[in-house]
Amino acid sequence: MSLLSATHPSSRFTIGAIAFALLSVGMTAPVSGTTTCINTPALDQVVICDGGSTTNITVPVGANVVSVVVSGAGGGAGYGNGGSGGTGAKVQAEFLISSVSNIYVVAGAAGTGGGASNAGLGGGYSAVYRGASSAIGNVLVVAGAGGGGQGAPSGVGGNGGNGAALGTAAGGDGAISGGSGSPGGGADGSGAGGTAGTGCEQAGYAWTLGGAGGDGHSLFTGGSGGAGYGGGGGGSEYGAGGAGASYADATYLNGAAIFSAAGGAGGTV
Repeated sequence: MSLLSATHPSSRFTIGAIAFALLSVGMTAPVSGTTTCINTPALDQVVICDGGSTTNITVPVGANVVSVVVSGAGGGAGYGNGGSGGTGAKVQAEFLISSVSNIYVVAGAAGTGGGASNAGLGGGYSAVYRGASSAIGNVLVVAGAGGGGQGAPSGVGGNGGNGAALGTAAGGDGAISGGSGSPGGGADGSGAGGTAGTGCEQAGYAWTLGGAGGDGHSLFTGGSGGAGYGGGGGGSEYGAGGAGASYADATYLNGAAIFSAAGGAGGTV
């Protein structure tokens, strides 16, 4: 895995984060001075935060721009002949931080695979906040996670949805491989949760509640939704989970954010 960066002016520093195998909050070309996610980086230094971690970073004196590549974690695969977990979203952006003294990084953890009779769980979102905590009103950027794959004792299970949402562009819906149910819907990028498949499962949670993905249908092994700026919905019978949405705060953006479904890889059977 290569970390991204470029030649930075001395007024910049770069955060990197890795959730699952491919998560990064980093920059755009191999760079010297890369280190693990630390609390006190220097100017022109790239740091990488592992999945499942939270870190409060003190902004270096003189820094006015932070460059980030944030990736949501992939969803877990379903059991048996189940579907693969969805891929997390990836967001690359720069933010103006001249008035910010702390940056708080949340690096999402990969969704676990299904056990003897379960579908996969959705992955965790990754985010960067201006401030010393994950206060909802201070979020700079969120990368949605992939949905969990459908469990399938026979046949072939549906794959979880892939995260890649901006504005009203939804995180991917889960797939469905049979039965009378339906997959979970991806979150729409507005902060609202994605729709649940028809049945006993849950819709995804709104961002104000943490953006967690909805539970899938346990009896027929529906996948759970991925977390994000609005979580994906849980899949119903024979349906995989939807993906979480992504977001970047335009108030602090330096240029344009780049969104893609190239974040943490989903689990495979």
